[in-house]
Amino acid sequence: MALNGSYQKGITGYTVKTEWTATQNVEENYSDLTISLYLICGYRYNLSISSKNHYIYIDGSPYKISSSLYTNGNETLKLGESTKRIYHNPDGTREVNLSTVVQFNATIKGTYVTNVNGGSDTITLDKIPRMSTIKNTMIGSKYLNSPHTLQIDKFLTGNITHDVWYIVYGDDATKTSNWYYIARNSSSLDIEFVPTLEHINLQPNNDVMYIDFGIKTYKDGELFGEIAYSKGWHFKIPDSIQPSISNVEIVDANAKTKALGVYVQNHSKLNIKTTASGIAGSTIKSIKILAANQVFFGSNITTNELNAAGTVEIQIIAIDSRNKTFSTTRSITVEPYFLPSINNFKGQRLEKDERTITIERNFKMASIANKDPCNWKVERRQIGSSNWLTIQQGTDKVLTTNLLAYNNSTDLDYEFRLTISDFYTSATQIGRASCR
Repeated sequence: MALNGSYQKGITGYTVKTEWTATQNVEENYSDLTISLYLICGYRYNLSISSKNHYIYIDGSPYKISSSLYTNGNETLKLGESTKRIYHNPDGTREVNLSTVVQFNATIKGTYVTNVNGGSDTITLDKIPRMSTIKNTMIGSKYLNSPHTLQIDKFLTGNITHDVWYIVYGDDATKTSNWYYIARNSSSLDIEFVPTLEHINLQPNNDVMYIDFGIKTYKDGELFGEIAYSKGWHFKIPDSIQPSISNVEIVDANAKTKALGVYVQNHSKLNIKTTASGIAGSTIKSIKILAANQVFFGSNITTNELNAAGTVEIQIIAIDSRNKTFSTTRSITVEPYFLPSINNFKGQRLEKDERTITIERNFKMASIANKDPCNWKVERRQIGSSNWLTIQQGTDKVLTTNLLAYNNSTDLDYEFRLTISDFYTSATQIGRASCR
């Protein structure tokens, strides 16, 4: 951009030079463009031509300059000048296309020359300050629903006020909010506002929204210039706009342990069903579940067996189409479990009464919070017989006491069998008591 300049072109011995200057009227938004036309004549390139019409073309329209051409060469002739008023665009900008022709209609050194093309140029005039504009800097976090300060560049002096407003839209720029005015007839150059959250449904699959600002400039209460826009500002949807989890259902996927009503180490599996929903147009993209050092994705998942006892924390994370997350935690208690085990089982006759056999029994089974349905029984049969006779049974989970079996024949050998069982499995051990 400039307020003066020149260009030139010609033929051998003669060069047409075009100079231009501009003076501007800020209030009326125009430039007075003065164009001066010169002919630079080379050494021994003389001319003797009566008055001719030369032309300056401004944006294609011809303007006439009349002058005669008399010279002995080696000098510059000023052919004249013309001043035209050029109105700028409403925003104060203006480009002008210039071209120049000098008429000769004379024989020059044996060659008839009709005219000399003086060349052309497209000039960009200085922009005339018009309406105020919004600076490309803004004070604030660039998150919706938080305070920001919009800054205005003012070019005019005097009683200048502004109206400022904005619209909100998402990736589909054809769907926008209504205009939100944040200033009316304000002389402040720092406009404070809080960008609205009301239209985030226009951006269901992204957490970045866009805002276009508009500004009108008034001088002494009258609209000055045209509306100026500042478009495509990026604002993020705050993380507080997150999906929700309305229900988490956790059940034991193992039918046996589910019937106990407790979770059991190395047996229970968790079936976790999550009900989640997006907000303001978003949808649930994924559900992430962290449970017992395992990671799963889905709204209906089943874990592997829980291999550790104690408190197990389950974290459920809902991720929506804006990549916003919501997390909730559930805790369950896993009861320790070990297989039924018999540490000792044997029988022997009492010395003082060989008809009585004392049976040592030492076994243990898991309590599982007293939910384990434990059973045990001791049976007896003669050696060689296939018939077992239950002599005692119970539901103890741990026993270390001896059992006395009475009225056993002193002429027969006996064997005894201990069977223990819980919800999952059983263990059996056989011991003998011989006659003496």
